[in-house]
Amino acid sequence: MYPIVHQFSFQNTRLSIITSLREILEFINGHLSGCAGRYTRHFEIEMVITELLTNAIKHTGNAEISISISISKEYLIIEKSDHGNPFNPNDFLSQFTNTGSKVQLSRDDLYSIYAVIENDHQARFICEENKTSLSFVDIMEHFGLLIITRSAEEFIYRYNPVTGLNTFRVHMLLNQD
Repeated sequence: MYPIVHQFSFQNTRLSIITSLREILEFINGHLSGCAGRYTRHFEIEMVITELLTNAIKHTGNAEISISISISKEYLIIEKSDHGNPFNPNDFLSQFTNTGSKVQLSRDDLYSIYAVIENDHQARFICEENKTSLSFVDIMEHFGLLIITRSAEEFIYRYNPVTGLNTFRVHMLLNQD
């Protein structure tokens, strides 16, 4: 029965976002019987997918995106791929050659999100608790990445310069205690 894998392809338009979100959530909810009573996790899954879809509309500028869903007994993996411009806030792609570099992308009053460069084409997103407070006007642009990173056990961005493929991979534990 496991793993369950499904690939979705969507036109990247504002008009299609609600139907795209519903289609993905219906598929996931139809296969998560072991997680059915976990309202918080379902909410986080919906927020992660919503953020990936809205970021695609805002940043990719191309006609189609792909979302792959993989479900096992313990994990849900969501992978969004597109051929839009590389994800590059704060010019962090220039640091891909500096393995181990940590670039702050966003923060709120509680957490900061960083891209940690793992190799010349991959970054892992991490959260760290803030020691100082922040005013609302100081919240940085990529707040959605913070939402995804806080909801996921692992959140990775990969860029393939040969094919121009951007891939965001979100790994979520299903049965949290």
